Amino acid sequence: MTALYIVVGLLAVLFGFSRLRLGVRVQFGESLAVAVKIGPKSIAIIPKPERKPQKPKAEKPKQDKPASAKPGKKTSRAKMEFWDIWELVKAVWLSVQRALRATGKRIRIDPLHLTVIFGGDDPCVVAEMYGAACSGMWSVMPRLEQLAQLPNPEIHLGVDFTADGTRSEGDVGIFFRVGDFFAIGASAAGPLIRWFIRFQGQKKNASGEITEETSAAESKTA
Repeated sequence: MTALYIVVGLLAVLFGFSRLRLGVRVQFGESLAVAVKIGPKSIAIIPKPERKPQKPKAEKPKQDKPASAKPGKKTSRAKMEFWDIWELVKAVWLSVQRALRATGKRIRIDPLHLTVIFGGDDPCVVAEMYGAACSGMWSVMPRLEQLAQLPNPEIHLGVDFTADGTRSEGDVGIFFRVGDFFAIGASAAGPLIRWFIRFQGQKKNASGEITEETSAAESKTA
């Protein structure tokens, strides 16, 4: 029974850890503030929190460094050729596609408050920027609502022909759970792992053929 209790306890801890929420919250406008959230705890990154002055450490007496050993033989590293890089690019693209499909509704964007007021000297340019922003917003938002949870998005676009330039402010938070992160990473890592195994296998086969050729040539000369 003791082993059963230990297993149940470990499963409960893992389940609780997988439900832990991680995320980043960005606030911009007159000033910029970036914070990382781990569960209920928030850690400010910008602006940096003030650090307490540390006491000066006592200097340790310098010791003579031992003589460095002679460098050994350099091991031959596998060099990437053009087709290896091309296969890697295809593997990365496949990983991105799988990650997007695995994302589903796992990511939560809350809050999403954006305000952009376009301004400038030329009213025609301002109107073109406003039209392009509206078109882009209506193109991106439906797709974003399919990939993430958006409880209460608030996006406001406006025009101010009397302003000298464009001004913007917002408050955006992106959050996900630890278990979701591992699920997305596992689905995206498959193509990259397969490419790496295939690349290493090809290079081992190539190095084996080279060593066989050199040994055969040495036996002939002998």
